[in-house]
Amino acid sequence: MQGLRKICDQKNWLLMLDEVQCGIGRTGTWFAHQHAAILPDVMTLAKGLGSGMPIGACLAAGKATGTFQPGNHGSTFGGNPLACTAASTTLKIIEEDKLMENAHTIGEFLVQEFKTRLVTCPVW
Repeated sequence: MQGLRKICDQKNWLLMLDEVQCGIGRTGTWFAHQHAAILPDVMTLAKGLGSGMPIGACLAAGKATGTFQPGNHGSTFGGNPLACTAASTTLKIIEEDKLMENAHTIGEFLVQEFKTRLVTCPVW
């Protein structure tokens, strides 16, 4: 990821990341790219954002800010009031219930178990 960020910076390209499957705390941080200590220029979110309520988001930062103008980007699951309330509540619960810390703890446990069990597996 850091190498990709570097290439995009050198070539003046936008780095666009899809966090639909891995974002919203699923990897122990708000976004999976945070593990690589990089920032994308554009990031897409959905699925976990609304806890089952269809919603999607496309965020732009840095040099990508202002790239999208009103009317030139649409979304099937954009921000209607019900979906936005679901997303806001989802984010609040993730923080209040410390779900990212739990994802990190469970993730570390799974990695350790895989390492232990795969090394001692009699098939190998």
